[in-house]
Amino acid sequence: MKKIIPYIVLFFTMAAYSQSYQWLKTVSIGAANTQTTGYVTVSDHSGNIYFSGFKDTPIYYNDLLGNIYYNKYNTNGDVLFSKVFTGKCNPYAIKSDSQGNIIIAIGYLDSVTIDTTFIAAPNNNMNYLVAKLDTNGNLLWYKRLSITDADVADFRAIATDGDDAIYIGYDSFMDSYITKYSASGSELLNIEQQNVNRITSVAVDTEGNIYAAGGCAGIDSKYAGVDVPTDFNYNSYVVKYSPQGTYQWLKYIDDITCPDSPTVLANTPDEIYFSSYLFVNTGFDDIEIEGPGDFSEDIFISKLNASGNFQWVREASGTGSVTIGNRNYLNLDSMGNIYFTGSTSGTLNWGNGISTSIISTTIQNDALVLKYNSDGNVLFAKTAGGPSEDKIDCITINELGDIFISGIATGNVNFDTVEHLAPEFESYPFLAKISHGTAGIKIPERENIFLYPNPTSDNIEIKGIDAGIKGIIITTLGQKVIDFNTTPAAPISIGSLSAGIYFIKIEGNKPLKFIKQ
Repeated sequence: MKKIIPYIVLFFTMAAYSQSYQWLKTVSIGAANTQTTGYVTVSDHSGNIYFSGFKDTPIYYNDLLGNIYYNKYNTNGDVLFSKVFTGKCNPYAIKSDSQGNIIIAIGYLDSVTIDTTFIAAPNNNMNYLVAKLDTNGNLLWYKRLSITDADVADFRAIATDGDDAIYIGYDSFMDSYITKYSASGSELLNIEQQNVNRITSVAVDTEGNIYAAGGCAGIDSKYAGVDVPTDFNYNSYVVKYSPQGTYQWLKYIDDITCPDSPTVLANTPDEIYFSSYLFVNTGFDDIEIEGPGDFSEDIFISKLNASGNFQWVREASGTGSVTIGNRNYLNLDSMGNIYFTGSTSGTLNWGNGISTSIISTTIQNDALVLKYNSDGNVLFAKTAGGPSEDKIDCITINELGDIFISGIATGNVNFDTVEHLAPEFESYPFLAKISHGTAGIKIPERENIFLYPNPTSDNIEIKGIDAGIKGIIITTLGQKVIDFNTTPAAPISIGSLSAGIYFIKIEGNKPLKFIKQ
């Protein structure tokens, strides 16, 4: 039984549906305090989950370095394999492609061994590489990052597109770069951002446009050769390039530091999401915000259209505080919903009748997950944890809508009805699942639904329906490519899609797979 502890957690919601924690898994580690680091997680096209982060043999550098786990789980939380990459290393970002391969960003000192491949560092500084592994965890290839006449200072940005091309963002803390690789690792494109100190996120939309987010651009900054100066001493930015790497537009946000947090996500060109800390009451075009309170941390989540105009901005309103997760804290599901993760304390109003309140007599932050729809309406705010420090650093969502989070907890914790017991001051990493279902409300699944013809090249029909329905078509990476309304025997046009594997999602039914020839 969990101890009685001097704190109260209050949670209010008026959302009709809720999603609950199903399981929580932990791994053993060889360090006393992991709160300063983070663990990454990603799902593949089959719904499996990958989890990576510090294991043992700690070295305290600019992060907690050491041997790292590289684990694969199924949706029930069963371990499919557990590998260890040895060295003084840590993972900073992770993505999957349509074939289930995994792309991971790793920083290391001296050397790192991935699978059976020993990789020596070229100098005594922190070094970085991008590695691609197959579904069995075997190394396919890696690229050690380098910059002429400078050292790579940071690498934490990865994206993939529908052709399984890979985009990475890295910087020297003077200039920053975006490099595009083919699926086989050949360099296809390089974009230079001169006098733009930080790049912390990259994204690609359904039409191949490229986006980046970061901070600390200088007064003489250039993006792909285009001068885009700023008057802000400190700033965060989001920038758009064409598929060929031509500058399109940029937005600066006033800041007070150079954080790791600026993140951009892209679905269609009209669905671009930008998030970071909110330290000052800054402008988002003509949208007014409350801004941060006294002695508290605030965040913003915003949506921009294809022209770079802000459509809405959401923040944390109230007397509480929010801390952003330490890895890929922001993500999208296949329906276009946005998820934010981190930790929270105090009382906050998220809108739509939903608030969280962590009232404690001790220092306490609880793990936090927020879900918004594409219109910026909050759908749920979930807190979890115990009487100490608990946080979520990374989030991924599979094609069924199951949510998987990784983070770090301390002592005894409760994630809804899932309880984990641990010594009072022991911090440990965890991987947890939130179901895609509803609490107490079951939507019956339609029977005898199938697609015809399949494979197909131009049109496809949903067989077995008896009334009009609406749905979406998504890629194996979960990107929405088509919205549709259809009726029995009415074809859905898919001629504009590239050849490959896609899924049709309709309410009350599992995703239906088809092949576009």
